[in-house]
Amino acid sequence: MRPEGASASVAADACRARPFSPPAEVDLGNGGWGTAGQGTAQGGGASGEERGPDPAGPSSPPGVGREATAVVAVTGKGVSVGLAISRWLGEADLFVPEHLSSRLEGRHLTYRFPLSGFLAKVYPRYRRLVLVLALGAAVRLLAPLLEDKRSDPGVVVVDERGWNVISLLSGHLGGANALARELAAFLGARAVITTATDLSGLPALDLLVEEKGWRCEDHVKFPALLSAMLEGEEILVYQEGGGGLVEELAACGVNVSPSAPGDPAWDGGRKWRIAVTDRDLPSPSRAPEGRLVIIRPRRLVLGLGCRRGTPGEEIEAAVLATLRRHGLSPAGVSLLATVADKREEPGIALFAARWELPLRFLSREELGAAPAFSPPSGAALRALGIPGVCEQAALVAGGGGELLVPKETYRGVTVAVASARDEEKIRRRGELKVVGLGPGDVDLMSPRALRALLSADTVVGYEAYVRQVEHIPVPGRTVAFRMGEEVERVRAAVREAMEGKVVCLVSGGDPGIYGMAGALGDLLLRGEGIPGDLEVEMIPGIPALCAAAALLGSPLAGDFAVISLSDYLVEWEEIERRIRSSAAADMVLVLYNPASSRRREALARAAEIVMEYRSGRTPAGVVRNAFRPGQEVCTVLLEDLRGMELGMDSLVLVGNSSTRVFRGLMITPRGHRLEGSGGGVKTAPPRTREGG
Repeated sequence: MRPEGASASVAADACRARPFSPPAEVDLGNGGWGTAGQGTAQGGGASGEERGPDPAGPSSPPGVGREATAVVAVTGKGVSVGLAISRWLGEADLFVPEHLSSRLEGRHLTYRFPLSGFLAKVYPRYRRLVLVLALGAAVRLLAPLLEDKRSDPGVVVVDERGWNVISLLSGHLGGANALARELAAFLGARAVITTATDLSGLPALDLLVEEKGWRCEDHVKFPALLSAMLEGEEILVYQEGGGGLVEELAACGVNVSPSAPGDPAWDGGRKWRIAVTDRDLPSPSRAPEGRLVIIRPRRLVLGLGCRRGTPGEEIEAAVLATLRRHGLSPAGVSLLATVADKREEPGIALFAARWELPLRFLSREELGAAPAFSPPSGAALRALGIPGVCEQAALVAGGGGELLVPKETYRGVTVAVASARDEEKIRRRGELKVVGLGPGDVDLMSPRALRALLSADTVVGYEAYVRQVEHIPVPGRTVAFRMGEEVERVRAAVREAMEGKVVCLVSGGDPGIYGMAGALGDLLLRGEGIPGDLEVEMIPGIPALCAAAALLGSPLAGDFAVISLSDYLVEWEEIERRIRSSAAADMVLVLYNPASSRRREALARAAEIVMEYRSGRTPAGVVRNAFRPGQEVCTVLLEDLRGMELGMDSLVLVGNSSTRVFRGLMITPRGHRLEGSGGGVKTAPPRTREGG
């Protein structure tokens, strides 16, 4: 039975969930897709073609490029459960039948029957599916869609009363087991997990490989290997360079023993063997093939150099030839590195994209400080002023590991291979968080922004904003820039993130309002080599206009326009046009950057333009250092702004024709019609117009 009070828990948690974006409707029944996500996991190599990484499967986790989670409800009762689940998950799309859409408020998406056609479109587009319907129906509907455990989404089935949460498909790699447990805890329901390893307490080897960032060449053998583990058979493990897999498996109760190629038990026995190595195994060590699982730990770092304009195919041929000569597997490569001067080299970029590998660009200074094992290259000395590229790039990007293959040249392409000192670090994708700090007071910083700073490896920002977070125990280092170096800040933050670090690019107020999100966007639109696999998150902050408005009263209760008076990026003629248009529309004006050391007349000129459209006696508010030390707040007249000495730390709000100052508060009426007498005030019925 469902635990008592579970329904109340669902409702309460749903109410606490964060709100969705505006409503949307999608027609999927007739083949239309609308706004829902798209993109499927990319496969590995092509059959019959030698290339890397090898054709064992995708190098990315299942579902990369897909939307996060889809929740699909079918019945009226199921819609209620689906709504609670989607709100609790936060980053989920809720799909409901078109005829039930009118029952819901807030964001949801609709579909038309037949359900089988709709699911055929949703299935490849999401990493996880939550189906609120009968288990048997889910099995029949999904059976024709199954492809491979490495690409199928994780599927969880919930009955329409929310009593049972069943992990149906892709429990390990797709995350269905973990999701089922989380949803069961939220709903107060029973989680139904049927995978043998979970029931027996043994490790899920496929999930273990995935979590470590390794690549397995023998996924199809996993079921037989896991069966041997469950039966208690002895498993032999060879792990190149150590690494603790034997101890990990033994701690979980697996009958495991260390071994190595050349051992009689390994080469001649019939026991299951696991080889964790980036090297090709000699033939005797591979037989018998049927009971051998090869896992690539992906510790190899390629350093590359080439002539300008070298095609990607020639670079790939050089890499494959080098790896083959030294008995190294293409599937073991996890990172490419070269000199930053090759950033615009299309052949290198195409090769990195074909092999689905991150590409790290290193400065001449970084490469010049690295040890060289081969004689200096005359070409590198003449063009770059350093003794070489490929060896140094492999060593620096690998964190100072061992040079496995010194420089080799193949048709003008130089290749070197190093083993990474910290394999987890080189595979870790960095994160770039563009963080809004709010007006300055830590109490007005969002919890999400604070969590981001507390987990950052590096904080990058304008020196005043970096000082603003000095009291926060940031675990990593801070990098401060002067005013006007916005582009340099973004580039520095991206470089740090591409080294696998979690980077916070801090911005005062909100990053999307005259903040660092704009600088990042400019570089993206310019095509400035910001990798597509770099995870970027925008964390909002309380903008200065909200902080100033709160200190003044309610000056922004009606329509308003926000304009920066800085002509650093926008011509003054365009700024004047915007001021004039907004003033003519009788909107409240919020003026950022009213003056600087070289712009002393901008505010006076703006006030004169506005006075062409409204009285000089119009109230205006001036706020300096909102919620920071040295805060100043005052209300003046529009005409007084012409003689005021302000700076970049100030914000000016100019009222419209109805703005008043009452009891020290600057108030722009919203337009409510109020009726009442004595001590009571009531709101009259709304007029026929949009508003509140």
